[in-house]
Amino acid sequence: MRKKAMPEKIHRGAHLALKSYAGAAERHSHEHHQVVLPLVGTLEMEVAGHGGAVAKGKAALIAAGEDHAFAGSPHNRFLIMDLVPDTASSAAYRRARLFETASSSPFIALDENFGRLAGSLAQEISAYRLEGIDHDLAGELLLGALERRMGLSPLPADRRLARALALIERGLGEKMTVSGLARGIGVSEAGLHQLFRDSLGTSPGRYLAKRRMATAANLLAKPDVQISEVALAVGYSDQSAFTRAFTREFGRAPKAFQMEKIGG
Repeated sequence: MRKKAMPEKIHRGAHLALKSYAGAAERHSHEHHQVVLPLVGTLEMEVAGHGGAVAKGKAALIAAGEDHAFAGSPHNRFLIMDLVPDTASSAAYRRARLFETASSSPFIALDENFGRLAGSLAQEISAYRLEGIDHDLAGELLLGALERRMGLSPLPADRRLARALALIERGLGEKMTVSGLARGIGVSEAGLHQLFRDSLGTSPGRYLAKRRMATAANLLAKPDVQISEVALAVGYSDQSAFTRAFTREFGRAPKAFQMEKIGG
């Protein structure tokens, strides 16, 4: 039976912990993103229909709300990083990008350098009681290392752009205009267009549309979600308009896309 995990209250940034898992298979989901990093042994997993194992040289990234099953080998130990989906800072863009990239392939290859980094942090957690800021700093190190190994480009250095990206993530389900976005970060519309063109090679309107469609695609990978719910979640009060936009983006209607993803 699917269970809804109810973990301890998580710090708004990152929270790191050392965990071991039973050999009996379990299945649940939780409201935070999670990174599972290997230390000792193997964790067999199924994440959103993708099977794999977390072991030496392989991690798993599990997006918030993603149903997943797991069972541990004897004598296992893992470094777990939990990340509350952030809606109020540039971390929103970073986390959305990271877990969206991993959604089609949640098992990520790691090298020896990353293994040493994870091992060192695990020793620090084991030896000392870390405070919230220490978790955040460790989380930043791990996220940056994961992004590099996943081939993701560095985060934008311009704080105005980072703020704009965070506002977009927070407002995906709301009516949003380019002029309103420009006001939100204190620049003119022309300045906002320049900022996006120079940093991302696209317009703010096109970037917003792409983020809405990418978010919709992730939601449609879940078998129990309704098309109308997805449309509202990405800012469309008119389901027909959402269907047209989605079909233009992906070449097939939302229902067909959902059936393909869940194997219907």
